[in-house]
Amino acid sequence: MLLFEKLPEEDIFCEDLYGNIVTCGRYLILIPLNAKHIWKYDLEIGVWKAVNLDDDADIKYKFFGAYVYGNKVIMLGHYYPGVLILNVDTNAISSIKEPFLKFMNGRDGLFNLNYVIKDDCLFSPVISTNIILKLNMESEEYDFIPVGDKHNEYSGIICDDTVCWLVPRRNGKYVVIDANKKLTEYALPDEFSEDKIYFAGGYAVDNGVVFVGVSGKTIRMSNGDGGIRLQMISQSCIGYKKISEEMTVVQQTDNQMHLEKMNGEIEKDAFCLNVGEIEKM
Repeated sequence: MLLFEKLPEEDIFCEDLYGNIVTCGRYLILIPLNAKHIWKYDLEIGVWKAVNLDDDADIKYKFFGAYVYGNKVIMLGHYYPGVLILNVDTNAISSIKEPFLKFMNGRDGLFNLNYVIKDDCLFSPVISTNIILKLNMESEEYDFIPVGDKHNEYSGIICDDTVCWLVPRRNGKYVVIDANKKLTEYALPDEFSEDKIYFAGGYAVDNGVVFVGVSGKTIRMSNGDGGIRLQMISQSCIGYKKISEEMTVVQQTDNQMHLEKMNGEIEKDAFCLNVGEIEKM
């Protein structure tokens, strides 16, 4: 596979180079996780270009999430201390760092993959807090909004037309906000009381969501006539990307990747790929 042989400025022995991939206009953008550059691929002329990160190049686990808005790619920092915005036409980058420094700690990063877009604003929880970032993607103005009990710790946000879910990080509560903006907090089951069990956000499925477990226990929550129904799934996950309304690609902690098909239940292993067996690129 020759594609990444054209990226000579990255360490070929480095793992987890990229946290996400997005398209913006004529460009394919590789979002750096452990890579030292943002990489742009011009889909019309087939040329790669590196965008330098200068003093931030050596930060590990920089970005998991990114969102495209016009000619901007907005990257939410994990261990990058804030938000970085790339103009794909000019390669100019700007950053918002100072207000995020108070949230940085050695235990958790700032953001996972989850965000919600409403009226040109991006909403995403700051990991392990009850604080939601509101970022106006046009003006780049921002605000921090507390939601629920001050002791709540969130790892993700998932919304549909009727319900918004705030995914817990560890053994705190998850929150459901209905169409009338009524907020209800629910305790996690006793099986999730251990501090070492935690979630990396989640994604939507039919009539509910999946809370993505990193430590062997994943939860599917769904609305039913009798209230919220819970389904336990024995699965560990370190990354996921929803590729359509029906399909999500999940990377598990044992270097397996599989495609999940969403319907009444989750169908696993529509295909399964052992990452360790792929020729190193």
